[in-house]
Amino acid sequence: MKNSIFNLSDSIGLYLHKDYNNLSRTSTPINYRLISLNPSSVVVYSQSEGYPVRPIERKTIEKMKKSKKFKGNLSDTSKRKVQSIANNLFSSILSFNSNCNIIGESSSNYLSFATLTLSATQYHSDEEIKRNLLNDFLIQIKRKFQVEHYIWIAESQKNGNIHFHLILDRYINWKSFRNLWNKIQSKYLYIDLFELKNGHRNPNSTDIKAIKFINMLGAYLTKYVSKDSKYRKIIGRLWSCSRKLRFLKALTVHVTDITDKLSDHLHRNNKVYRFYDDYFAYFSLDVLPILKKLDVLLYNKYILHNIYNYSYLYDNIKYCPKPSCILSGNEKRKKSAKYIYDYLGIYS
Repeated sequence: MKNSIFNLSDSIGLYLHKDYNNLSRTSTPINYRLISLNPSSVVVYSQSEGYPVRPIERKTIEKMKKSKKFKGNLSDTSKRKVQSIANNLFSSILSFNSNCNIIGESSSNYLSFATLTLSATQYHSDEEIKRNLLNDFLIQIKRKFQVEHYIWIAESQKNGNIHFHLILDRYINWKSFRNLWNKIQSKYLYIDLFELKNGHRNPNSTDIKAIKFINMLGAYLTKYVSKDSKYRKIIGRLWSCSRKLRFLKALTVHVTDITDKLSDHLHRNNKVYRFYDDYFAYFSLDVLPILKKLDVLLYNKYILHNIYNYSYLYDNIKYCPKPSCILSGNEKRKKSAKYIYDYLGIYS
């Protein structure tokens, strides 16, 4: 029998509520179920409408400010944010790359993992390393290699040095990547200190790999985001990302929007990892091929949502598949958006 998280009685009640659009925030709460679709997981959770809005007291604000102090390890909330941002970035690029042929375009955006390490014993503070070396490096890769979006995570090594893990929206040649980081290190004498000890000025201070499959992204996030550092705590900010990535959202649909075939697959297939809780259900699987096989309409919505995310990230307005693109704007913009809709079967 299906888990109670898929009980639809209260969910359907939301849509049957005649005055839902005028529902007061102080009226009786209505519970309903939503499904969030990520590249490697499906999450089903409850949400309520109608709870009264209470003013935030001064003590609560002060408590929130204190809780935001950096504690040297990523909090569970921060880990979830990083994972969500990385998944949304991967989904948008993957969806556009796999469908860009329908509008006669090609994409040069492919995710990559990268690592930056110091080539000698760290003698600057963590804040100085991030402010001077890391920030300079991010500015340079934007200018020289057209990197637009990135995520970085700071971590300590066994030798006490700070180092950085990055997710970038482009692959950069490993040699060019290393030369740039070493050039920045040389400004702060790390290459000189390395040469005194090793007799040359070309340390192996970086690593970069292309992300070709979703399981590679999952493995990376598990290894570098989910764990806490074994060594010293990092001072200051532990992670950050480019501004637009913070606003990306995964596709969320009502539980009644999925087919029975997909629901049965989530609950009964032995290859799907499941975790049930009182408030949510988590399913780990490769989402895209399953959607394409078992729920074509939801698959189309998923692709459409992520192409829109891509258009937002890279300012490709003509690829933006919002309904407003068809109803307004110039003819070229309307034609491109309408073409995407027709191809995905959203409009006939």
